[in-house]
Amino acid sequence: MSFDIDNCNDCGKIFIRKNNGDLCPACTEIEDNIIAMIRRYVREHPGQNVTEVSEGMNIKPKLVLRLVRQNILIS
Repeated sequence: MSFDIDNCNDCGKIFIRKNNGDLCPACTEIEDNIIAMIRRYVREHPGQNVTEVSEGMNIKPKLVLRLVRQNILIS
């Protein structure tokens, strides 16, 4: 049995990769919470662009853009 060991792209910790994700379990949980908050924000503030969402939520535009490009924010 082999394990894929990797570094988390967010915090840098070493973790055992159990799926195709690039984040450790702790950062995955944080990102899941951020995704839920962004979805709620966008529903309450329709028509905003990435910069406006980023500034309105005080999160990095790079994160919002990545989630948009990966179609993760579509519920």
